[in-house]
Amino acid sequence: LSDHIKGAGPMNPEEVVGILKGLCGALVASHEKGIIHRDLKPANVLLVGPKEDRRPVLIDFGLLKSKRGDESLTQQGMMLGTPTYMAPEQIQAKGIGPWTDLYALGVMGYEMLSGANPFRTADLRETVFRQLHHDPRNLSTVDLPKPITRRLATLIQRLLDKDPGRRIREASAVREELRHALSFSERSTYVVNQIPILRTPKLRLPLALVLLVLLGAGIGLMLARSNW
Repeated sequence: LSDHIKGAGPMNPEEVVGILKGLCGALVASHEKGIIHRDLKPANVLLVGPKEDRRPVLIDFGLLKSKRGDESLTQQGMMLGTPTYMAPEQIQAKGIGPWTDLYALGVMGYEMLSGANPFRTADLRETVFRQLHHDPRNLSTVDLPKPITRRLATLIQRLLDKDPGRRIREASAVREELRHALSFSERSTYVVNQIPILRTPKLRLPLALVLLVLLGAGIGLMLARSNW
């Protein structure tokens, strides 16, 4: 998946939702057995099958050996995982659970949809700081080349909540949300919100007034014609 993200850039929402649902299935199965992955990231996801029916396979459970690369830390007493995808409670060793893997799932979803990891920097300490204190922009306010629904953007934001108590707690609940994340009504609402002028708070009231005037004029014209 990491190679696919690098090559494809921002991915189609339909493809992202399909991958996330598949990963949720893997997490439901592992969490039911008491297994927390702890290192969920694109490099640990294989994409198998033909392009039109591609499915994700989650690998590398347990962090059983040291990993090479600037982002992986496995020293005892420090962090165990990959900081660009690690939940704050995992970094601070405050206790992990299924919600910890779901945070990483949210980071992956954000990266697939936007084409960029919201926490990655060239400096490891800065990356860790951002994981602990930085809230990435809601995807509904980001100019994406491939628009997404408001519902999907909200779901990703809920998964990225710094407080594990406010985060979605079960992978099965995330999978259920994903089943409705691409509904047409939500998509149409979000596409309207993609228009830059409509995202400017100072212009919303004047535009609303103009629309009301035009609507009133239209109704007045219809009534006048009915009297003719």
